[in-house]
Amino acid sequence: MTEELSVKKVALSTGLLFPVGYIIGVIALLSGLMKYWLQLHFVSIEYTIQSFSLWSLLVGILVAFVFGAVAGGLLATLYNWVEKW
Repeated sequence: MTEELSVKKVALSTGLLFPVGYIIGVIALLSGLMKYWLQLHFVSIEYTIQSFSLWSLLVGILVAFVFGAVAGGLLATLYNWVEKW
């Protein structure tokens, strides 16, 4: 039998990892890598990039953190439950 996962540690870890992915996605979108990714997957859509807003970036980071923490907490709880079962 393995040790239980710490729900708080896993939630914090994924809560910190999700915003990193969000920031990488924003940088990819702004640098033009999004066009390359779309062409690579044979997708053709038109999109408009608005002017940079620090407020939108901070809200996106906060939302990514919250969703990451909730997902990590649920994952650790589920893992611990399955291990006991």
